Amino acid sequence: MSDSQDIMVGEFIARWDDAVAGVTMDADTAQELARAFKEMKLRTADLESALSASLRKNLSFDITRYLIANVRSDGAEKAERHMSMCQTYLDVMRPKQRKNHELMMFIHDESQVLTSHLDTEIGLEIGGDYPDYDLLEGLFFDRFIELCGKALVAADSLIENNE
Repeated sequence: MSDSQDIMVGEFIARWDDAVAGVTMDADTAQELARAFKEMKLRTADLESALSASLRKNLSFDITRYLIANVRSDGAEKAERHMSMCQTYLDVMRPKQRKNHELMMFIHDESQVLTSHLDTEIGLEIGGDYPDYDLLEGLFFDRFIELCGKALVAADSLIENNE
């Protein structure tokens, strides 16, 4: 974030605190506050969209290979791809913590809810008809991102409670 954005966010927070505290403000200030809030929401949506696109691009190959490895019962490739997906998630979402093996393993363990139950989680039937990998990749991605996000929140909470 640039210095000017930091100042803008700081001013926004100060004005929001005033508004919440019941401080009266003129209509122009209230409109400016509303515009700033809307602009921040739009920037947040753009950032979330960019992160999601980056994750999808960087995880797509590993997810598809992971699904194929499941159909082929290739345990070694499944393990390799699962670790790679967790590392990629950490690289994109927490670049400063990308070498944190404990955090990566926490994400790995939490995402096993999905990887250990592909049949019930996304409908992948082993031994059934030829799977629709495009459909399954999207379902897997959505659930994987959801679980990894929850894992990061839980890890942050554990760290915060231990401090």
